[in-house]
Amino acid sequence: MIKKRQSKKRGLRPVRKVRNVRRGSTKSRSGKPVKKQHRKLGRAPRTARQYFAKSRAFQETWEQVVQVPGLMRSRKLSLSRASQELGLSPSVVLRLARPAFRKRTNGTYVARKVDRLLRVLAVPSKKGLREVIVRDSRDASLIGSYWSSVQAYLSTGDATELARFSKKQSRDAKRKRIRLITNVEELSLLANAGVLSFESIYARLG
Repeated sequence: MIKKRQSKKRGLRPVRKVRNVRRGSTKSRSGKPVKKQHRKLGRAPRTARQYFAKSRAFQETWEQVVQVPGLMRSRKLSLSRASQELGLSPSVVLRLARPAFRKRTNGTYVARKVDRLLRVLAVPSKKGLREVIVRDSRDASLIGSYWSSVQAYLSTGDATELARFSKKQSRDAKRKRIRLITNVEELSLLANAGVLSFESIYARLG
């Protein structure tokens, strides 16, 4: 019997069979398909009940998402840049907060002057911090400016900026007035109790 000679070429490796990966997913280092993040996010919450029914992971993502339009407005940033600064992808932001943006003819997005995204914010009260639900970006902006004035007072003792909020009104999602404490004695008591020490006005309480 004549054996056929098998030629071996050095440097060549057998080609591995590539498995089909679903569209819209990427591969991790282990080779397993990983779905894009926004496919697991679900719908944006429109009520407080819907928001608190979400997982903690979703709530943390949402707290970042709702900051993107305001960041774009205040610092004139692009959607991608504002999203990047908050550790998000623009696709996730648009997936959850599309009504807050307007698409230009050139394909880029700009934040609308006012948006109605649901926001859960912390404000001081006599008994400590409490959560309020707002649906108007102007109310959220006012509360954010108020907190900046509170922190300025606690750092410098100058209550000049804080005093102007005594005549300002902010309202929650049900249009009820949100009381903003401007009495320096009340704020000092809360600060001494450690109530006003936190990183973000979007932080969940408890």
